[in-house]
Amino acid sequence: MLTSTEKVARHLAGTLEGEVRTDTLTRGLYATDASLYEILPVAVVLPRSQEDVVRTVRFCAREGMAVLPRGGGTSLAGQTSGEAVVLDFTRHMDRVVSVDPAARTCVVEPGVVLSRLNAGLAPHGLKFAPDPASATQCVIGGMIGNNSTGCHSLVHDKTDGYLRMLDLVLADGSAVATGPVPWTGGAGVFGEIARTLHASRDLVESRYPRIHRNVSGYNLRGALSDGEFNPARLLAGSEGTLGIVTRATIALVRVPPCTETALLFYADLGEAMRDVPRLLESRPSVVELMDRTLFDLAARHPDYASIVAAFPASAAAALLVEWDGDAPDAPRAAADRVVRERSGSRGGCMDATRSTDPHQRKRWWTLRKSGLPLLASRASDAKHIEFVEDTAVPADRLAEYVEGFQGILRRHGTSASFWGHAGPGCLHVRPLIDVRGAPGRDTMRAIASEVADLAISHGGTISGEHGDGQSRSPFVRRLYGDGIADLFVSIKRALDPAGILNPGKVVTGETDIARNLRSFSSPGIPGPIDFGPQIDLSHAAELCHGCGGCRTREAGVMCPTFRATGEEIQSPRGRANLLRLALVGKIPDDEALRREAVDFCVGCKACARECPSGVDVARLRVAWRARWHERHGTPLRERAIAALPAWRGRPGWLRAAASGVSRLALARWAIDAFAGLTSRRPLPAMRRRTFASRLALTAVPERPSVFLWADCFTDLFDPEAGEAALEVLRSEGESPRVLTGLCCGRAAYSVGCVEEARAQARASSQALQGSTQPILFLEPSCATMVAQEWPSLGLQAVAQARDLLSSLASRGMSSRGAVELRPSDEGPVFAARATNTGPSGRGNHAPLGTTCEGSLLLHDHCHARAAGWGGKAEAALRARGIPAGTLGGSCCGMAGSFGYEKEHYDLSMAMGRSLAQGVPAGAAVAAAGFSCRTQLARILGREVLHPIRHLARRVS
Repeated sequence: MLTSTEKVARHLAGTLEGEVRTDTLTRGLYATDASLYEILPVAVVLPRSQEDVVRTVRFCAREGMAVLPRGGGTSLAGQTSGEAVVLDFTRHMDRVVSVDPAARTCVVEPGVVLSRLNAGLAPHGLKFAPDPASATQCVIGGMIGNNSTGCHSLVHDKTDGYLRMLDLVLADGSAVATGPVPWTGGAGVFGEIARTLHASRDLVESRYPRIHRNVSGYNLRGALSDGEFNPARLLAGSEGTLGIVTRATIALVRVPPCTETALLFYADLGEAMRDVPRLLESRPSVVELMDRTLFDLAARHPDYASIVAAFPASAAAALLVEWDGDAPDAPRAAADRVVRERSGSRGGCMDATRSTDPHQRKRWWTLRKSGLPLLASRASDAKHIEFVEDTAVPADRLAEYVEGFQGILRRHGTSASFWGHAGPGCLHVRPLIDVRGAPGRDTMRAIASEVADLAISHGGTISGEHGDGQSRSPFVRRLYGDGIADLFVSIKRALDPAGILNPGKVVTGETDIARNLRSFSSPGIPGPIDFGPQIDLSHAAELCHGCGGCRTREAGVMCPTFRATGEEIQSPRGRANLLRLALVGKIPDDEALRREAVDFCVGCKACARECPSGVDVARLRVAWRARWHERHGTPLRERAIAALPAWRGRPGWLRAAASGVSRLALARWAIDAFAGLTSRRPLPAMRRRTFASRLALTAVPERPSVFLWADCFTDLFDPEAGEAALEVLRSEGESPRVLTGLCCGRAAYSVGCVEEARAQARASSQALQGSTQPILFLEPSCATMVAQEWPSLGLQAVAQARDLLSSLASRGMSSRGAVELRPSDEGPVFAARATNTGPSGRGNHAPLGTTCEGSLLLHDHCHARAAGWGGKAEAALRARGIPAGTLGGSCCGMAGSFGYEKEHYDLSMAMGRSLAQGVPAGAAVAAAGFSCRTQLARILGREVLHPIRHLARRVS
C-alpha cells in the first residue's frame, strides 16, 4: 500500500506546471517555520499558477490529504507546520500583476515579499500599510492568512482593512473570486455565511475583545464592519483553514512625508507602561517597547553594540515614539512637547532624546526590529521561547497586566523579555524555559494557561498579531465562549466539510500546546571544531529559530546562494534546520545532505555577522565536512586544495610546469573527471618566482614596525600585490618585515580538512609568539582566519591581525596628499560611470580604467564585511587621493575553491554575473580577495587588481 508521500509522487507529480517534491530533505526543510513546532509534511508543491493549486487541492480532497498554504515561513505560532501537502507560493507565484496609483490599489500574487512590493510602490509615494518587523521576508499571502499588522497599527488597520478582492481556491478545488455579498440575498456558501453572521451580530459584538489588536479566531467583527459582507475580511486571519489565496487586490496608502522620532528611557518597566496612555494623548503613529534583556543581548553583537552603548546604563526599558504628518510642524511640536515634559526625570522618564537624522532613526529601528532574533541568540538549553508572546490588552491596563505577567513568571521560577507594540497594548513576551524535558514543557503549559486567563481578565486577547496556530488555538474557546467558538466550527464546516485545509489551526480539538515541539538533540555532541564557551555542535545548529531573515534580497551579503536560487535549502535557515534534524536522527546524515545542503554553502560568513542570532553556517559547514571526512575519507579534490601551501616549497620550474600542464585539454579533462575541478574554468597559474623569493635582495629591518603576512595566494599567484604593499607601507613611514613560510590554514579549513588546518595554524601561531607589532594581511580571508577562526581550532586569536586596507583606512589621510574622507558605516555604493582612459592591462584584457583621473570600483571581500571592514578599502584609497566607490551586492560567487568545483560552477557564475551587472562599462575594478579577482576578471574580460596595487601606482 502506498504512503501519502508515495501517492503524491506517483499521481500528482507530472500533472502540474510547477514542481512536486517528495524527497526527505525538502520535507525536512518545511517541517518548521519560525515557531517552536515541527511536523514533517507529506510533500511540497511549488505552484506556478492558480490551475496548479486547483489540481493539487482536488487531488488532496480525493485522497483525503491535508493541504497547507505557506508563504515565507515566518509564522510564530506554528501555522505553517503540519502533516499536509505544503503549497509554497514564494518560489514562482510572486508577481506584482498591476499597480493603479490613481486608485491606490494593486494586484499581487501571494508570494510577493512585502519589502519588495513597497520598494516598487515608493516612486508613486505609496505603500501597503501593515508593517511587520519581518517585512523583508514575509509575503502578502502570509499576511492575509495571519491578518498581519505592525508597528504603525496606531494609525493603520490590519491587513483585512486593505483587502478589496481575493481569488481563492476552496476545499473542493473550485476557484472563486470574492466580491461583496448582500447580508440577506447572497447565493452559495458565502451567502449562507453572510446570513449566519448577520443573525449573530449581537453575539459577536458582546463577546469580542474591545481592542484593535485582536487576530485570534475568525475575523467575524471585521466581516461585520461593512455595509456588505466582504468574504476577504473573513478569510484574513483564517490561517489557510477556509480557503487558499492565489491573487489579491489590495488598497494602498500614502507614505507620510514628515516624521519625528523620540527615544524615552525608564529605570523601571512598570514606569514605561504607565507612561504609554499619556503618550497616546500626543497622537503618535508608533509607541514601541524595548527592555534591558534586549539591550544586554544587543551589546554582545557587533552590529548593535554601538547603538546600545549610547543608552543610559541604568535604563530598564525604552519607548521608541514617532509622529507622522503631511507637514513638519505638527510632528515636530508633538515630539518637542513629549521630550520637554519628560526631561529632568519627570513623568517617570529618566532620559529623553529625539532625532531627525535618518541614519540615527534607522539604527534605532534596526535594533527594535531585531528583537526576536537577538533573543534567540542565547546558546543554551533554556531559551526565550514564543508561546505567550502575542497577548494584547487595552493600553490603559498595560501596567497592571505586565505586573501580573511578571508574577506568573516568578511563580514558575523564570523570567522573560518584554518588547513590542506598547501603543496598541500588544507586547511580545518570551519566557526563558528549557523545553527539552518534561518539567520545562509542564512549565510552558502552566504559564500559557495562566497568561490566557490574565489577558482575558484585563479585557484583552490571547493573540494580538501572530495568530493562533498550534500555540493558541487550544485557548480560542476559552477566549470567546461556546457561542462564538461553535460559530467558528460552523463556518469551517461550511467552507471545508472534510477538514483538509490546514487542520488543527483555529478550530481544533487539540488541548496540548507542547505537542509537536522541535526536536532538540541531547547536549554534549562533540564536534571537530570549537563553537565557543559551552556551545557544542547541537547548540550551534539550534541557534536558528527560523525567522527567515536570511531569505532577504535586501542590502547586505546574506545569503548569496539563496539570493541566486530562491531555494529554501540554499538559505542559512534551511541548512541549519537540516543539520539539526540530522543530529537528532529525523533525516539521514548522508551524501544527499552533504551534497545538496552543506557543500553549496560558500562560507561567506555573512550569516555569522548579519543574523542577529549569530547562526554561523560557514563554521557548521566546516564541522560537517570534517565529520564526513572522518567517516568516509577525504576526497582527492579536498586533499589537493588543503595541500596548496606545499607548492610554495617546490621548485619554481615545477610550479610553472604544473600550471602549464593544467591548461592542456587532456589534463583539464582528467582534472575534471578525477578531481572534480571543472574543465570550464582554467586553474590559476602559479608563478615561477614567489613573493618570498623576490625578497632575497630586500633589506630586512632589524626593528620592524609592522609585519606583512605573505599568504599562500599572494605568494604563489600575485607576488606583485606583495611588492606593492611593501612600497605603500614604506611610503607611510613604516618599516615592514614580511612573514614568509607561514600558513593560516584557510585553504584546508574551508574544505573541512581540520587537522591539516590545525597543524598549519599551530606552527604559525608558535612562530608569532612574543610579537606585538600589527600583523597586516593582503588576503582578507587569511586575516579573518587568524583573527576569528583560530579559536575554533583550539588556538588563541591574534588580536593584532588586521586586513591591510582596513589598517590604512584607520590611519586617515596620507602625507602624500588626500581627498576629504567622510566616514560611513558601509561606504557609499558606486553609482557614477567610470571613465576608461588609463593604461592598458596585460594579455587579452580590455584596457584598465584610470585610478587617478577616473574612478575605481571596489568589491569588498565577504569575510572583510563579516569582520566589520566593509568600505575600508574605499576609505583607504579615497584618503590617498584615489576616487573610488564600493560595488554594491553580495558574494562574487568564487568563494575560494567553490567556483572551481564542477558541481558548483554554474551557480558560481550566476552569482558573479549578478554582481557584475553593477559595473559600468569600462570601469576599473579592484578586489582584495584573490579568488574574487579571478572571478571578476573572467566575467568582465579585463584585469582586476588588488587595491594595494592602485595605491602603489599613486605612490609612484
